[in-house]
Amino acid sequence: MSSPWINYLASHEGIDRAWVEDLAQTFVGDFSNKISRLGTFIEVGKFSSFEVLRELLKVNVPIWFHWCKVGRAPPRTGWDIIDKHALPTMVADEIISYYSRLRTSFAQSHHSHVPTTLSQQVNKTWTQFFDRQHSRHAFIEKNEDEETKARRLARERLAMAYLDELNVSMIPGSGTKVYAWIKFISGSRIRTLLNGGELKWRWKMYTPAAKQYNSHDDEWDVCSEFDDDYRYQKDSVHGQLDMDDEISNFEEPFEEDFNPLMVPEDYELALGTTGVPLNTRQDVHSKQNILEICYNHYGLLQYPSRDAKSLVEEDKLPIGAALYVLGERDCIMTSGFEKYIQSFVLHVLEDHDISPGVSNLHPQGLHQVLVDNQWDLSTFITIMETNIGTVYVLAGSPESSKEQSWMIATCDPLQAFRWSRLRRRTHTETLNSLLWEGSALMILISSARASYNINSLLYPQLPYRILNHIPSRTEYISYVHQCKMFLDSPRGALALLAGGIIWCLAMDYSYPSRIAQILDSGGFEAIKDGIIEIKIPKSEATFHQYVLLPEEVDLICGVYHIIQEPGKTPKQISWWPRPNAWAHSGLDLGYWSSECESWYEEMLNRINEGTAKLRTSHEWKRALTRNKKTQKFLKKMRDTCSNTLQQIY
Repeated sequence: MSSPWINYLASHEGIDRAWVEDLAQTFVGDFSNKISRLGTFIEVGKFSSFEVLRELLKVNVPIWFHWCKVGRAPPRTGWDIIDKHALPTMVADEIISYYSRLRTSFAQSHHSHVPTTLSQQVNKTWTQFFDRQHSRHAFIEKNEDEETKARRLARERLAMAYLDELNVSMIPGSGTKVYAWIKFISGSRIRTLLNGGELKWRWKMYTPAAKQYNSHDDEWDVCSEFDDDYRYQKDSVHGQLDMDDEISNFEEPFEEDFNPLMVPEDYELALGTTGVPLNTRQDVHSKQNILEICYNHYGLLQYPSRDAKSLVEEDKLPIGAALYVLGERDCIMTSGFEKYIQSFVLHVLEDHDISPGVSNLHPQGLHQVLVDNQWDLSTFITIMETNIGTVYVLAGSPESSKEQSWMIATCDPLQAFRWSRLRRRTHTETLNSLLWEGSALMILISSARASYNINSLLYPQLPYRILNHIPSRTEYISYVHQCKMFLDSPRGALALLAGGIIWCLAMDYSYPSRIAQILDSGGFEAIKDGIIEIKIPKSEATFHQYVLLPEEVDLICGVYHIIQEPGKTPKQISWWPRPNAWAHSGLDLGYWSSECESWYEEMLNRINEGTAKLRTSHEWKRALTRNKKTQKFLKKMRDTCSNTLQQIY
């Protein structure tokens, strides 16, 4: 069977032509962009080409996995991108109970229950739904008392105000649910709950006649079929337009060839995420003691010596303000140590010398910590002056660690000082430990071992949105779906090294040990534009660092183009701040703090509620502005750490 995708795969060097021809037999139908929801079948037990699967995913070919017969254990390939889709059970009775029954033939469940709040039964049309609802309401009215009836009629009178043309901009309050009847290509409709963001822009798309209020349940149903004018137009020979009535009132953009991505897509129905809240790490994120945080990250002694005197004035820097500077307001505070924390923060801000009885942030103190943690003082840190600035390499210089194919490094002296808190471990164990902190790391590979083996990769083009677009939860689900596909790839693991918000988003769909596994198995998928060459003029040595491409960063942060006026360059907005905006925020402490976690959970809650706002880089910088003293504190700490490390090494 001939297919444009087969020709695409066959054009790549290194892919077995015979295998591609065999793969062609598994394709179903036409894979042009005019046909959707098709794909290729892969028999997992016999599949042996990760490269072919990677190329299929690059061009967005849907993959159907054939695992095994019921009752047998699903095979494993060793590739996480396949194995993570393995079925949780192959026992027939468990499969029936594990997978929820589909509410419609169009909504495919994805390991989750279809919400019962929609009240639309399997394979029932919208007219059958309302016939059943009218019978139910008639029974309720027959048996309701006068007080209940009075309250119901009062709700009806209030609801009629929303149908007045003078109140067209009014939308129902938060306590009232609004359901839209989404029309599919087949003509069937599915009752879908609108969140706040969708409701704001979709409510005015419907005429008053297309809105129907249910006073018994305090719900609205909006559907163009309610409007007689719509039905007349649809039945007329002049009204046979093949278009979704949900977009019939959508204003056309100024560019004739521009087709905006429509919000009412069936992502959530297909993925089974309708009504399921977006996950956060709140259930696994445990609070830490502020003393432990300050010890690990700033060298503060957990228990000060007796001669350590507190010179702090409580009114000058209250404990709440001190925790705000540290970005750790949501932490555990041991009673009796408030003045100790206040004194430490104030001393750093006012550039006082920190007493050895309070902190080991000085050569003698750091020397003792390295000895206690069993680090070799001669190889703990190698300071390199390179073409990109000062680089601190952990555990060994290039000459003393030739057997190690990669090294951990950083340009941040504060981060290098933090490494002294780590116990002596192997390189892999140290890397895995650091990756849990959310700090930005560099992995240096000798130029002899590093090479790029891919000329280019294909990434989804940035979606376009109209000016003043209000995002929806469904759009976020769509973004997450694409982002997860990239993060599952070998290059997606690089996001774990980026630190900050990029690291946080990657941690939701990945795990730190992937980095070491990829390094040990031969390295990341290397792209010429995704490699930074680091030269050391003094020793004439050269190293390479794999980094994310700008396209990959935009994909992870959920960047969209916004069309403004003809001739103007589209500005960019995003679900999450990009690295440049994050670096200028008060949340970037060099690691993922409790303040960062609280902010992240708050943002996800807003997305769930439909009240999130997409922002430009400038708007993100303003939105993330925190205590200016935090940046001052970090600068003082970095200067002190740099001087201390230079004195030792």
